[in-house]
Amino acid sequence: MKQPTKKQIQDAKDFIKLRLQAEISMQSHLEELLVQVAKEIIDISFKYDIQPAMFRFSANENLKRDVSGVLRKLRELIYDYTETLSVYDRKEERDAIVDFINREDHGKTLSERISIYCNRFLYEVEAAIAAGLIAGIGKDKIKGSVKSYLNSPYTNPYFKRAVYNGGAAATRIKTDGVSYGVGKSNSAYNSLNTLTRFAVGSAWMLFWGLEHKDKGYTGFYSYRGSSYPCSYCDSMVGYHPISDYQNQWHIRCCCYFVFV
Repeated sequence: MKQPTKKQIQDAKDFIKLRLQAEISMQSHLEELLVQVAKEIIDISFKYDIQPAMFRFSANENLKRDVSGVLRKLRELIYDYTETLSVYDRKEERDAIVDFINREDHGKTLSERISIYCNRFLYEVEAAIAAGLIAGIGKDKIKGSVKSYLNSPYTNPYFKRAVYNGGAAATRIKTDGVSYGVGKSNSAYNSLNTLTRFAVGSAWMLFWGLEHKDKGYTGFYSYRGSSYPCSYCDSMVGYHPISDYQNQWHIRCCCYFVFV
C-alpha cells in the first residue's frame, strides 16, 4: 500500500494549523462581538427609567424595539464572520462552501441556530442588567460582570444574589438560570463558539478532502493531531478508503489526514 511522503505529512500538519488559526480567529471575533453588543444594550437600557426589580426588555416597548435592532445586527455579524472564515481564500468554491455550512443539520440550519443562541444571550444580558440594578452598581460594573462571566453567566455573584433575594421580573432570575439538558451548555457564548468553530473547521476539512479526491487520490491516512485523550480518534488512526472521508471525526477534532 502506498505510503505518504514526509512532505505530504508536513503539508497536512500545516493545513491543520492554518485551520485552527481560522477557528481561533472566529472565537476571538465572537467574544469581542458579544461583549460589545452587551455594552451597547446596557447603554440603551440605562436610558429608560425602569425599577430594578421590574427590569426586563419587554417592560418598555421602545426599549424592546431598540434591543431587537441590536440583536438583529448581532445575528448578521456572527453569520458573516462564520461564512468569511469558512470560505477563507477558496473563492472559486465559495458557493459550495456556503451551501455546506447552511445545510440543515438535525432539523436546523446554521442561521437558525445562531438566532436561537443569540436569543439566549439576550436573556443573559437582561438578567445581568437587572441583577446589577438590584445590587445598585453602575453600568460600567454591569458591563464588566458580563465580560467576566461570559462563559458562565449564572455564576455571576450579582445574579446569584438577585435569585436569592427573589422578586425580580427578569426571566432568567425568576427561573434561576436555565438548563438545556445534561452535557449541554447553558452559556450562549459557549454554544455559539462551538457552533461557529465547527462550521469553520468542518468546511475547511470537507473541501480539503474534496480537493484531493478531485485529483485522483483514492485513500487517506488519519493521524492524531493532539495528545488529548480520545479513544475514537485513536481507533481511526491508519489507512481509510476515500469513501470514508467525512471532514472531521468529531467537533474540534485535530486529526490530520494525508491522502494517497
